[in-house]
Amino acid sequence: MKYDHQKAFPYPVLRPDVDDYIEGEFQSTIDVEGQDDGSMLEFTAHFALSVKEITKAIAKDNARYMMLISCRDTYYREKFLTKKNTIAKKISSSLLRGEVQIDSFVVTVKRS
Repeated sequence: MKYDHQKAFPYPVLRPDVDDYIEGEFQSTIDVEGQDDGSMLEFTAHFALSVKEITKAIAKDNARYMMLISCRDTYYREKFLTKKNTIAKKISSSLLRGEVQIDSFVVTVKRS
């Protein structure tokens, strides 16, 4: 998903080059490991968030960390949500071929 930094949203968004949140960052680190037989891949995302307002929304079940895995060649696309700062998911390697894109977000899960 690509964001236009010139686009305005009706709510604050934590993203580069925008001052909706002056202090704070969201970062993720993704690790990918394959099984010895090559049949499965395990994707592990580690999330780091320093915005207290968003962290509280996650704790109150209003938001979640999300890892989105997509592959254009196979049309595979799946999202994984968690309240924890780490998530690990195994995916059959037969579902993935060519370029695989992994994106991380914090998303709302309840309307306010």
